Amino acid sequence: MSTTQLIKRLFTVKEYHQMIEAGILTKDDKVELIRGEIVQMAAVGRRHTSHGKRLTELFYTRLLSRVTIGVQDSVELDDTSRLMKS
Repeated sequence: MSTTQLIKRLFTVKEYHQMIEAGILTKDDKVELIRGEIVQMAAVGRRHTSHGKRLTELFYTRLLSRVTIGVQDSVELDDTSRLMKS
């Protein structure tokens, strides 16, 4: 029996944005680019929402006068990772 080697294609943030501009990906696609892979986002549950609200309150009360706070905003970490706004 022969084996087949699968080749994984990784993407850059630039290519990811080009897919959005071309309509290949839309805002309705719940995906993120993580280390070059397009990954389906998990549904946000009650625990996630609850922890997010608690952290947001903590950040606002302790850090507001020193930093700009963005809650669940999209962020580009490097050339191969872009986490989307939930």
